[in-house]
Amino acid sequence: MGKLALTAKITHVPSLYLSEFDGPDKDSRKAAIDGHREIGRRCRALGVDTIVVADTHWLVNSAYHINCAPRFEGNYTSNELPHWISNMPFAFPGNPELGKILAEECCAQGVEAMAHDNTTLDPEYGTLVPMRYMNEDQHFKVISVSALCTVHYLNDSARLGWAIREAIEKHYDGTVAFFASGSLSHRFAQNGRAPEFRNKVWSPFLEDLDHRIVDMWQNAQWKTFCEMLPEYAVKGHGEGFMHDTAMLLGALGWSDYDQPAEVVTPYFGSSGTGHKIVFGTKEEDGSTPGPSPMELVLIGTGGCSAYDVVSILEKGREPVEDVVVELDADRADATPAVFTRIHMHFIVKGRGVNPSKVERAIQLSVEKYCSASAMMAKTADVTHDFEVVDTGA
Repeated sequence: MGKLALTAKITHVPSLYLSEFDGPDKDSRKAAIDGHREIGRRCRALGVDTIVVADTHWLVNSAYHINCAPRFEGNYTSNELPHWISNMPFAFPGNPELGKILAEECCAQGVEAMAHDNTTLDPEYGTLVPMRYMNEDQHFKVISVSALCTVHYLNDSARLGWAIREAIEKHYDGTVAFFASGSLSHRFAQNGRAPEFRNKVWSPFLEDLDHRIVDMWQNAQWKTFCEMLPEYAVKGHGEGFMHDTAMLLGALGWSDYDQPAEVVTPYFGSSGTGHKIVFGTKEEDGSTPGPSPMELVLIGTGGCSAYDVVSILEKGREPVEDVVVELDADRADATPAVFTRIHMHFIVKGRGVNPSKVERAIQLSVEKYCSASAMMAKTADVTHDFEVVDTGA
């Protein structure tokens, strides 16, 4: 029925939020923020309706827990670092239906999990910080899964990840992304030394270890990594004891996963901890439900143009709420298999949006502003049309 369309290991480090404000950290995490926004663009292109986040800041001492309230909204202050994340606003819808489906399938597979849909419990910042950038417009429903597991086996967390995938594919009518939110090494700087490690990893050993781990991921050495994960979680000070990573790999098929990971952002240190954003997804038959490299090029073209259209309409004071680009394309039979035809169908939603202004915005984007479209037009016949959905009707 359903589809797990995209998976990733993502960062939620508080300095992303700090980098929004004037001061010494201003724009210091722009690359990571842009990485989250790229994830949001890819999720849109793949038709994702719900993002499930394994959150290493949600501590639990018994069972696994799924926060699937109908809606999350409020202001968040970190109990861990209240001087870094203070009164951060958040708002996005939840998905009680999917949360219950996940818990039921996990329990059916012998992994105790509980869905919490009638709760005042807010997500932790392992969920809130990434959603701030990849889900700014509340386009996606969000579910948070506890991943700071104090008395759990990594094997059980891997089984949970597999059960989550099975639940989506067997019992849910929709498209889902699953993200493991946590750092690589997570040795915080000793008290009193945080300023000198603001943008550094605690030790050369941990930094080198992190780089070697990412190299393994990029070279699809998953069997070796799975074998060393329990030791890496301890000696590498893995965040949340690496339960988020075990869940992610469980969803991918654990050591049978055989696809190389794609690195989206450069590795960076923050307060002694190491961070990166990495993609990886595959189907049971070995194919990739996430985008191939050439599909990413196509998706990037749609995302680039959609960004232009939103920007142009907003500047024209049009009440645009959402823009989706559906892409259809052909590639050459011979090598290099470049795109030869690309059609972009824009779906623009809003209350009383003027169709003529939409048409003009798309024309300006495709023919003038969008660098990706201009590049594609060198080899492909690029066409477009659109529809306007009046949300006030």
